[in-house]
Amino acid sequence: TGAQADWREFRARLVGSSARDAAERQGGEWAHPLGTVEKGCVLLANPGAFTSSQTYFNRSVVLIFSHEPATHTAGIVLNRPTQYTLGMIGGAADMLPVFKDSPLYLGGDVNEQVLYILHGQPLEGAQAIVPGVYLGGHDAAKARVEEGRAKPGDFKWLTRNAGWAPGQLQREVDQGTWAVASASSGLLLCSDNERPLWNRMLELMGEEFASWAQQE
Repeated sequence: TGAQADWREFRARLVGSSARDAAERQGGEWAHPLGTVEKGCVLLANPGAFTSSQTYFNRSVVLIFSHEPATHTAGIVLNRPTQYTLGMIGGAADMLPVFKDSPLYLGGDVNEQVLYILHGQPLEGAQAIVPGVYLGGHDAAKARVEEGRAKPGDFKWLTRNAGWAPGQLQREVDQGTWAVASASSGLLLCSDNERPLWNRMLELMGEEFASWAQQE
């Protein structure tokens, strides 16, 4: 994973001085456009898309956690909080009491019975999406919080995910529905409270995409 981390950061540095300057201003956070979809990339919705249907994708940031072009692509929306907490979901309060007050995010529009947990800890049962970003490991996360080695706020809980059939996502990218980007692990795990994540990433991606963030 060290080699992977070096490659992502090295690739980010190759984007150009403007991106590096923006990253320095943002405390080391970085994001830059990608030419193709890959596991661990993010999709940023065009501000003109999803205004009348599938509005949960409007100005969304989607982390791609699985990409097999011949069979499927799957991701989770990072910036769509719901009005619910995990404790309000049937059975979750009993199974995961330490997380009963954790906010629940809407991760997409398929697999409504699935609960995802996103975090920055290499726990047993967790899948590395990119270096420093993990998905899964529910039992290990619960144990770590119970032992006092982590806080509930270190973990983001999401219900459902987004999914695409073979070729579907690439067509949407080609049509301009999504911008594809790579982003620092800290940015993928950050809170959306201080400034909307969609805006933050676009502003780091250069002038073309910063203009998206300025659209009403």
